[in-house]
Amino acid sequence: LVLASGLDYYTPPPLAAQLSRDLQMLPAWWADDGSFILTRDPLPDSHWARHLSNAFGINIDLIDRNHLQNHVLSYQPWGWNMSLRNHLLSCCVGIDQLPDKQRIAKHRELSHRRTTIAIHSRLSEILDYSACPPPTELFTISQVEQFAAEHPRCFLKAPWSSSGKGIFRPTGTPDDNRTFHQWATGILQRQGSIIAEVPLNKQQDFAMEFSCSNGKAPFVSYSIYFNDPHNPFDHG
Repeated sequence: LVLASGLDYYTPPPLAAQLSRDLQMLPAWWADDGSFILTRDPLPDSHWARHLSNAFGINIDLIDRNHLQNHVLSYQPWGWNMSLRNHLLSCCVGIDQLPDKQRIAKHRELSHRRTTIAIHSRLSEILDYSACPPPTELFTISQVEQFAAEHPRCFLKAPWSSSGKGIFRPTGTPDDNRTFHQWATGILQRQGSIIAEVPLNKQQDFAMEFSCSNGKAPFVSYSIYFNDPHNPFDHG
């Protein structure tokens, strides 16, 4: 959501802020021993952190914004953006401990879904065939509507989105057509384009997670998704 906004200072909508508060302890499951987790209010979760240590051998500690500069040497957020960088600077974190603006701009560029078009192209070169039709970037509502008409039940994706909220699959019903037009127009106005994909006979929605560092991208895990009527599970 922050990357989509492109803002240096971002205030999330209430539901996103609540999700962040509810899941603030989630990094405990992948953090290295001795790590600190930045929480908004560490006291309520301190007992649970001790339980993690006793029950699972997960040795992490909690820290609030007032003590970051005294304890933390490096930062590993789920993703970098300018709003997070500015928040950490306001916590008196040294600028040399944070990525510079150019790196964050590059991170935002790579996070744009048009990157998948380049990935498809490169995979086709390596494999010497196209595993599936590459995505298409569309810039006007007429292009989007034409693509949807030519490819029923296609997938339309916002360039930047969160938790599947930026994915729309038109069903072709009158009510859905109105929703589709409003959604597509809003995405084009806010983000400048829409990434469109031809539908395949899908068996399961999943993502593959990789950790990219030092010029390598080792596989980490899968994420499995379950969807609403615009994105149904299709049996082969």
